[in-house]
Amino acid sequence: VYEEDPTISRALNWLALRFPAQLTQATINNRSLGDKQFQHPFYALYGIERAGRLTGHRFLGGHDWYRVGCEYLVKAQIRDNREGGKLNGAWSGDNSLDRWPIVATSFSLLFLSKGRNPVLLTKLAFGTNPDSTGWNNKRNDVRHVVEFASKEIWGLKNPLAWQIFDIRRFDTKPAVVDQLTQELLQSPIVYLNGHTLNLSGSQIQLLKEYVANGGFIVAEACCGDERFTREFRKVIENDIVPGGELKPLSRDHPVWTASGKFKVPPGRIPLEGVEQGCKTVVMFSPKPLAGYWEINDYAGSAEGKMAFQLMTNIITYATGGEQPRPRLQEADFIRSDEKKTAPRGYLKVAQLKHSGDWQPAPRAMRNLMMELSRNEIEVSEATEAMDLTNKDLVKFKFLYLHGRNNFTIPDAQYLKELRFTLETGGVLLADAACGSKRFDPSFRELIKKLWPDKKLEKIDPETNRAANELLSKEVNGAVVGKVRCRLEGPDGKPDKEFSEVDPMLEGIKIKGRWVVIYSKYDLGCALEKHKSSDCLGYDFESARLLGKAVVLYALRR
Repeated sequence: VYEEDPTISRALNWLALRFPAQLTQATINNRSLGDKQFQHPFYALYGIERAGRLTGHRFLGGHDWYRVGCEYLVKAQIRDNREGGKLNGAWSGDNSLDRWPIVATSFSLLFLSKGRNPVLLTKLAFGTNPDSTGWNNKRNDVRHVVEFASKEIWGLKNPLAWQIFDIRRFDTKPAVVDQLTQELLQSPIVYLNGHTLNLSGSQIQLLKEYVANGGFIVAEACCGDERFTREFRKVIENDIVPGGELKPLSRDHPVWTASGKFKVPPGRIPLEGVEQGCKTVVMFSPKPLAGYWEINDYAGSAEGKMAFQLMTNIITYATGGEQPRPRLQEADFIRSDEKKTAPRGYLKVAQLKHSGDWQPAPRAMRNLMMELSRNEIEVSEATEAMDLTNKDLVKFKFLYLHGRNNFTIPDAQYLKELRFTLETGGVLLADAACGSKRFDPSFRELIKKLWPDKKLEKIDPETNRAANELLSKEVNGAVVGKVRCRLEGPDGKPDKEFSEVDPMLEGIKIKGRWVVIYSKYDLGCALEKHKSSDCLGYDFESARLLGKAVVLYALRR
């Protein structure tokens, strides 16, 4: 049982009352600044950074201390009057300690560099009581897990950052929740722990949008409390991942070996998960683990070792083995219920249904179309599901086919509408979910039934003129060059790292035009922004780049 240290509590309250209000009242002129509360603002900023990082607090006084400090320092740089008021990249103040530019600049750079450290894990302060500490029964669990995982996964001497994200005192208006979700997305993993859950409506909405935009939730019932288990199961399945089912992970789930370093025996810890599309996006342990993390028992008891090793595997699985981006890099955010009606004449997407798992990434095309519409490209953000044999396929000029299982191919006579659509101006983009070896042969059989005399050919950007148009500067604004893709390793399993490669696409060309563009490596799951270390395919940026290239190519034809 922890009690708040009254001295630390008063100090944080003092900062919350004065930061950033007093800091932003400082007078900034061509050379210096002054402030009644922060007489040495550069020295004070570094102290604020230390307080924020060591306590894990993302917010002070309801404000992101790092964002406020960065904005302040940008405005407070010295302007050199001899250079026409040009910023010279240094800082100085009016008062004793800060008046020397070398000292003020040193503190400023320390604040900027240390505060920018990527946030790996976020501990969410949840509940309807803003003064409750029930979300924080273990004060050092996340700190120790991040230190261990940073070293074991990436070999880092200086660990990645962790943070406490407390939204209990924020305005619950939708616009505020959306902004908080965007900020939370800078961290790839959110962690919840407690004896009870009791989430507010805005906290549920935040977590729903966080997962829908690529976030990952890991939770455990503190002390194995069944109340937390019941409440967590209910809110996950009914609200955060509607229609999802929290169920035990299979013995062959990749999380048991995701780090490539630790093999946790399946079943030793009863880990449960919820799948969304191609990936498990929520993991939950009804068995308490945080006690081992709290006392940093990574090399002591067998149970402690396993608790640390399992969490390291979970972190690797959730991040795809990639370090998060530094703070303040804006995250892509699309509301799960956001709908826009496209004017007539806009390019519309039809996603083709088949007898297999035809929609493992249900938001892939919607996310891609919203990316394009942000660039004022005339596309509809809605995706319409259509059977392979639907007579209305001729109304669409862009078709998408995706899946991870084999599927039954209709007879050729029932595919005439699809063939006609593609031969008269349509384009089909297809990919195997997570590089599925089951989907690939079925897709090739579909192509054979559509065009018995044709085979998929490599779209080689070096030698093929049509490919050069697909990936050209003229179509894309810049030549589509190297992309990042996770390939098979020597053992046949997915590599831990992404490889820099040329786009690996195949296609069917009719009358000098690509009518089918196919990737045996995943695009759709990547477009949903759910990273996974066991998924053969492109990363999000590469999938977005290739997807946009195909759509822009379709628009030109």
